[in-house]
Amino acid sequence: MYWGRIIGWTVLLLVLITIASGVAYRSIEWNEAQPYLRAAVKETTGRELRIEGDITLRLWPRPMLTVGKASLSNAEWGSRPVMLEAGSLGFTIAAWPLLVGDVRLKSIVLRDAKLFLEESADGRDNWGFGDTKAAGAADLEAVESITAIHLIDLQVEWQDPSGEHVEVTVDEARLVEHRTDRGFDLDARLQEKGMAIDLTASFSTPFYDYMQDEGLRGRVVTRSPGLDLELDGHFGRLPGFDNLDLQISANGRRWPILDVFTGLPSGATPPWEVTVRIAKKIQKLELHDLDLMVAKNDLSGDLFLDMAASPPRLEGQLRSSSMDLTTLEATDKAVPAEGKAGARAGKVFSDNPVEMDWINELNAAIDLHIDKLVLMGMRYSDLIGKVEITDGVLRAEPLQATVAGVAAAGNVAIDATTRPPTLSTSVTAQQIDMGEITGYWSQPPFMSASGDVQLVLSGTGESLAAVLASSTGHLSVVTGEGTAEVAQAEHATATLVLGTIARTLGREETGAVKMNCFAANIEFEEGVGDVQVLVLDTESTTILGSGTIDLAKEQWDLKFKPKPHTTTLSARAVPVMLEGSFSEPEITIGKAGLIRKLSAVAGVVVFPPAAVAALLELGTGDETCLKNIAAN
Repeated sequence: MYWGRIIGWTVLLLVLITIASGVAYRSIEWNEAQPYLRAAVKETTGRELRIEGDITLRLWPRPMLTVGKASLSNAEWGSRPVMLEAGSLGFTIAAWPLLVGDVRLKSIVLRDAKLFLEESADGRDNWGFGDTKAAGAADLEAVESITAIHLIDLQVEWQDPSGEHVEVTVDEARLVEHRTDRGFDLDARLQEKGMAIDLTASFSTPFYDYMQDEGLRGRVVTRSPGLDLELDGHFGRLPGFDNLDLQISANGRRWPILDVFTGLPSGATPPWEVTVRIAKKIQKLELHDLDLMVAKNDLSGDLFLDMAASPPRLEGQLRSSSMDLTTLEATDKAVPAEGKAGARAGKVFSDNPVEMDWINELNAAIDLHIDKLVLMGMRYSDLIGKVEITDGVLRAEPLQATVAGVAAAGNVAIDATTRPPTLSTSVTAQQIDMGEITGYWSQPPFMSASGDVQLVLSGTGESLAAVLASSTGHLSVVTGEGTAEVAQAEHATATLVLGTIARTLGREETGAVKMNCFAANIEFEEGVGDVQVLVLDTESTTILGSGTIDLAKEQWDLKFKPKPHTTTLSARAVPVMLEGSFSEPEITIGKAGLIRKLSAVAGVVVFPPAAVAALLELGTGDETCLKNIAAN
């Protein structure tokens, strides 16, 4: 009975205290606390807090202070006046410390907010409050007690010193402190360029220490359509990544966020996976033990980026045991032509612009070694070269590779300082297997012989079509004895010129024809190739070719005139013309009147001396064609 009375009076007392607290709570005008809040934020961060909404306090089931629409000013040097805008802020307060006047925040809820982060050219960031750390140390003790943060509908914009922007939308994120080691976990749903991302992370660094400029240590895992990413190690101070040292592994069917920074295509790609260790020291970024696989392509090596240099300088070594670029071409072709920016009806060459501005943004020196390379259907082995970028000019020289069984040498240069950019290339190979070369376009190969090839070409433009349409240079080919597969070449739609030559030899030739030699020299000027020399000599006929190849209009205008070695074969002396567009060519047999005209011309054909000299210099001197040309 005695204890029952004590319990009864205690309950009554608690009820009276609760009623009194409620009356006192309702009688307080909480908006009058705004000056105190602004002063506390100013002392802690050095920034101005502006509150446009109401301030309310809820006591049950736990004390929560809610601030309506508010904003926090940016750093004095910032490019914008406001760093953070929030639709509402909610603060859960620890109840028992509050009874003795000690405010301890337990959790924060941020809704409908916009956060702007930026770095200055001199290395400052607007999210650091280091200059007010000492003054606000006492107030930051209230932050140390935070165990959870809940973000809803947050838009984050990050601006780097160059003015480039990255935008991420946080649909929802929860940060919860560990109960044992004071680290914290993070779960978030994000959107970047319309791509949904699920992120989970666990950090060993206490959140309060991170607020005091400590770097983050832990593991982050993201999952999104076509992209999985894992990061483990030291993240440094985000988002600047100072003192970063991470082990990264990723895989998927979409390029990572690289497209945001580099403009690389961000659509579907062949399956890929990568592992790499990334370390960032003062103004230097290092990539160690890179191991990249994209379909049948592999790439490994180490890269070092000096960001203190002007412009930044990239150095390193890259190696590949196998790089088959046809796998990437197949992915590109899978996209409907009408969906491509560079697709043109009835055209072969793409006018899709190729981004070249990045060449002006860094200098580089990279050693390259590819054991096996497949490019545009052709196979190369032991490709060795050095790629250098200096003041907006990219040079890949010397480039050495084995092509069709012989060593070939060449170089490539891209001058991005001009508008439009200028591209030039040079390739030379001697005694190359022409059977393997022509086998890329017809099976069996049209030609079986050894020959010398030289290509020198330069042009200006931002696409393949533009470069070829303005190209200047020459293509020279000289072969010795061999055979020509006439019947196969005539039906090879991918080798129109060779097929036309086959028709010129005559339909009676159905198999391999003994070939004494083949020689051609095409001079290009403003995208138009002038066929100055074209001779194919067989055991029964010599074929002479002339005309033009217009790379700008993508038009053929070639004529082939056979010259039989005996009068008994004169009935075969029927010229063949290759005309029309590259995509829809026309092969026609000459009429009687045209036959007589071309026959007269063929008897007195004169090749330009410069073209003859070029072929004599390219060949070995033993080819029958060269002797005939020199004699003419």
